Amino acid sequence: DYDYLYAVYWHNKYHQNYSEEAFVESSKAIEIALQKKPESSLLNSFKAQMLLDLCVMDLKDGINYYDMGFKLTQKALDLDPNNQHAAQNIAWAYLIGHNKKMCLQKMEECIALNPNNSMHVTAMGFGYICAGEYETGIKLLTESVNMNPNSFWLGNVGLCLYFLKKGDYSEALYWSSRIQRPGLLWDHLL
Repeated sequence: DYDYLYAVYWHNKYHQNYSEEAFVESSKAIEIALQKKPESSLLNSFKAQMLLDLCVMDLKDGINYYDMGFKLTQKALDLDPNNQHAAQNIAWAYLIGHNKKMCLQKMEECIALNPNNSMHVTAMGFGYICAGEYETGIKLLTESVNMNPNSFWLGNVGLCLYFLKKGDYSEALYWSSRIQRPGLLWDHLL
């Protein structure tokens, strides 16, 4: 169905550059597709992720994006427990909520669904780094780079953070130069 594929397209576009335009277009496309397929686990997980991303952006508009994103992620998992995107979301939600124990458990579950999906392995490697589990994070990020040398840009952020923690600044600089998201906080910060 066209609307479903269009939502997938814009969600991927959003992940490529995290621009405001891509966020708005992805949100619109997901809402239109959800009108036709309200029980789509993948579409619900896309919407949930965007809500969780708003939580990370720390908008002060009185809306509880965390609860909305968490509930929608749970709905996506109820619809399809094997939805790796939703499994990634729940791990991310626990990370945002500072529940390290559940975060680590959910990251393991996410990877177990398909350990060959470099995008999700990369995201979970980054998650481990953010959770302070640097050695597990670098192991996963190295695996993801071996699976796909052009892996998800977020892996470069994780690798940069790992090498900053280790005090290897030349290696950290190398990985920061590969992030290439000029409109995003990470490029300038790192």
